[in-house]
Amino acid sequence: WEKLKALLKQSYGHLLRAWRLLLDRDDSNGLSWVEFRDACRRLKFDGDVGACWRVLDSEMTGMISMKEYDAESFDILNSFKEWADMHFGGILACFNELDEDHSGSVSLKEMNHACRKLRWTGDANLLFNCIHVSKNREAGVRSIALSDIAFLDTWQLEPTEEELATDDLPLHKSQKRAKVTKASASVNEHLASPINIGKLGFTDWHSASVGSLSHSPIKRSMSDTRLPNITSSPYAKPLWGLKSPYL
Repeated sequence: WEKLKALLKQSYGHLLRAWRLLLDRDDSNGLSWVEFRDACRRLKFDGDVGACWRVLDSEMTGMISMKEYDAESFDILNSFKEWADMHFGGILACFNELDEDHSGSVSLKEMNHACRKLRWTGDANLLFNCIHVSKNREAGVRSIALSDIAFLDTWQLEPTEEELATDDLPLHKSQKRAKVTKASASVNEHLASPINIGKLGFTDWHSASVGSLSHSPIKRSMSDTRLPNITSSPYAKPLWGLKSPYL
């Protein structure tokens, strides 16, 4: 793998540029064995291609990710993607904002200006040179097209080690207490809210109580499946002029 890595750097200047131009030609953000093998053939690599694959695909998933291929390249792209999502909401919106003169492309000057202004700490020059694969030029000046950077929209940001550690930490007592207090307050508020008996058709609490029902027994035969006609209940009254079929 070290031999192949040296050849990639010699041919493309940086592993990220080699990934964009040679390896991941379909912008899938991953390499299959066939893609990797064919790329090595185009590069005329005379080493053991299978051994290089096994070194990179250490977990034997059948795919090589950018992070497995080169952690430095992954960090550059991941950092820029995170910055673009935070400040612009996505890569497309980011590209439109970087394109200050609305020419449909972004020059290195425009990229550097936006990155300094919004404090992206990555290497803008390196990123520009590595993702510039369309050979796009604006007035003779190299510039990146949307197609050079759109592949980042399909990237799923990986959580940092700090975020993973935070998710695994147990809740502090004060956090637990706050959650319980909030839930209790919601229940208490619901129980303390008085019922508007007027909306139920009653005039006072006595008429809404069980004591207001008739004390005389209701005679029903075993074959009678109708509900008893309790006139003191608002549900015994016909609605919109229609009599209930159960009464």
